Amino acid sequence: MTSPVSAQANKLWQLLTAPSTATAYQQAFQVTKTILSETLQLLWLLLCLVLVAGEWFWQKSIATGKATRTWVNDLTEPKTSMESGQTLGQMWESFAASSRTNATALLAKAKQQLDLPVEEPAPPSVPVATRVKPTPAAPPAAPSVEVTAVEPVKPTEPTKPTASSSATVEE
Repeated sequence: MTSPVSAQANKLWQLLTAPSTATAYQQAFQVTKTILSETLQLLWLLLCLVLVAGEWFWQKSIATGKATRTWVNDLTEPKTSMESGQTLGQMWESFAASSRTNATALLAKAKQQLDLPVEEPAPPSVPVATRVKPTPAAPPAAPSVEVTAVEPVKPTEPTKPTASSSATVEE
């Protein structure tokens, strides 16, 4: 007589080694692999879509900001530039140019993945240091003074002080 444990182990082994079991597991593995592959592809395309939408929003925001700045600057008086502002501006332009180059390459890849038309990237521009000449301020207006003719004074001989005049001086 066989023990119930031995009988159950035999039954399980026959089920595991049956050709239908191997086929079922192979099909399940293939379906799982296909589902994961398609899910990852969808997530990649969604990430590319987010990058392209972010780039569009960024460009529109920059254009709106520049238009607003121009409008505000037109409302205010012209200002002279300071030397430190020029240096900071030059550093910002250099940083922005390198960031634009990297972002353009990334966006081109994302658009290519989404089968969108990819524009040819413009050659990177090297920022040229320019010195803005401050606008000269208007010369101050001359104060209005009335000029009258004065006759020259004729020299006289010096007088010697008298006792009465020196007494007044001492008081």
